[in-house]
Amino acid sequence: MRKNVLASLSALATLCGATSAWASDYSVSPTGNDGAAGTAAAPWATLQHAADAMQPGDSVTVADGSYIGFWMKNRQGDAQHRFTIRSQNPLGAKITSPSPTGNDPNDSVQLVSVSFATIDGFDVTGAPRAGISIRTFGDETGADTTDDIVQNCRSHGNGAGVTAGRHDGIFTGFAQNILIQNNEIDHNAEHGIYVSNSADNPIVRGNKSHDNLANGLQINADGSSGGDGVISNWLMEDNIVYGNGGASAINLDGATFGILRNNLVYGNAKGGVALFMGDANEASHDNVVVGNTVYDPAGTRFGVQIDDGADNNVLFDNVFWSASTGMEIGSVNNFTHDYNIVSSYSGGSAGAHESSADPSQLFVNAGASDYHPGPALVAKGVASFGGGTAPAVDLDGKARPQAGVCDIGCYEHGGGSSTATTPDAGTGAGATISGSGSGSASGSGATSTGSGSGATSTGSGSASGSGAGSATSTSSGSSGSGTGPGPGASIDSGPGKGAADGSTAPSTPFDAGLSAPAASVDASSGSGADASSPTSGEASTDGGDQASPMNWGEGNAQNGGGCRASPSPAGPDGALLLAFALLGASRRRR
Repeated sequence: MRKNVLASLSALATLCGATSAWASDYSVSPTGNDGAAGTAAAPWATLQHAADAMQPGDSVTVADGSYIGFWMKNRQGDAQHRFTIRSQNPLGAKITSPSPTGNDPNDSVQLVSVSFATIDGFDVTGAPRAGISIRTFGDETGADTTDDIVQNCRSHGNGAGVTAGRHDGIFTGFAQNILIQNNEIDHNAEHGIYVSNSADNPIVRGNKSHDNLANGLQINADGSSGGDGVISNWLMEDNIVYGNGGASAINLDGATFGILRNNLVYGNAKGGVALFMGDANEASHDNVVVGNTVYDPAGTRFGVQIDDGADNNVLFDNVFWSASTGMEIGSVNNFTHDYNIVSSYSGGSAGAHESSADPSQLFVNAGASDYHPGPALVAKGVASFGGGTAPAVDLDGKARPQAGVCDIGCYEHGGGSSTATTPDAGTGAGATISGSGSGSASGSGATSTGSGSGATSTGSGSASGSGAGSATSTSSGSSGSGTGPGPGASIDSGPGKGAADGSTAPSTPFDAGLSAPAASVDASSGSGADASSPTSGEASTDGGDQASPMNWGEGNAQNGGGCRASPSPAGPDGALLLAFALLGASRRRR
């Protein structure tokens, strides 16, 4: 009998991926003591002590209060044994300064060469440089910094104390498979969220990034910092980006084979979305941009810019509206676009089903930041085009389409009330943070200088029809007749949103069968990069010139082509406790 029980125990341990150490859930409180046991009844006092004590699979629950930050270095978990550090209550645990013993005393939360860690629910402010940073110590492959998650946090008011390097709300460098979701990022001295260096498979989802001094969301592959200088298989979806002061609200430099979908971009000072090459080794090519709303009626640059060899991109079902230029097309090949509402063009012309529109017909009530579709957008889109597929749900999480034909933009008609947020009064051009010294470098990206309000209204929407015509720019905005090969295979639904406990590790947003990235695009001269440090992606390219709200405890949600259940890591505790009970075990071992 005993032999059979032992055999069962061994089998359970193998199935559950158990190690010889039991996972623990430690507690931290402002009233705690680092000499205590670290339990809920006897909590520790500091985050740093908890981070030092953690082993793979352990978690730390942090009570409400103010804390000094923490750092971890050279710590490797796995999919079944994550490091999890969570606020007990949403934003109740506030990190107001970095750990003085950290690898870099200027970033408040630091994961340095750490894999499979989750940071969940903290309010982070006052860091001299980055609020939250995840980066390698020197492995340019990202193998020692993989599958980390930052979720449900607010990172704001960071970056005022140091003039060199990153000043971002969330910064990553050479961090593979990073998942950044359901955060609010605001009033930082440089970018909101900055994904840098050669780190593939990043997912930036459901965040609200606003009133940052530079760009709201940025991917920059930073070829000058090492690695291959390309970030592939990326996904940005369901983000709300407004009131930022940088050259582009969403800046994509060296981002390839990715998807930009269901994002709301409005009220930013300059440009909307830029696909180009600045400091990366390749331009942003072979991407799908679908179902986004970019509306900057006072913007001084473009709604969307495609330049510097950003070839084979497919854009459809989007709104690109700017006081300057709606769509700015530079030196690219096989650029396929149609079924968009565009205020005006520079370097190219409209697709067969593209048009401008009376601005009053675009939205339900733009003056009140309700960007649900008006008559000009309803039933003017398509479900698929150029190898890309429209999202299966809109920014509200409602199914597309609602009435048989997809709408244009990030919302679907009948999808519910707006989730947009009116920009903070007086901060529409980005936050002013004293002492930041950041600023933007100017580069060579083409900039429209016209002061007009865009194209003259031509009616209430784009022409309907099923024709296959599309505009394809072949070079320097000239018009061609082909539609181009598009990005390759159809886009998969993408990974699920994941549980709020961070149990879901990010994965590639594409079908496994999608072809590998193509060879390097010819390196035409791009925009200037502000290279402030040679380490961990501290070169910053500012868009050709240089969230949905947080869903706490959000479970599986539909993304793209449907709903995918979020896999949970193996949980050995219950099964092994039963087995130990059979053996008469009387205490929990570590």
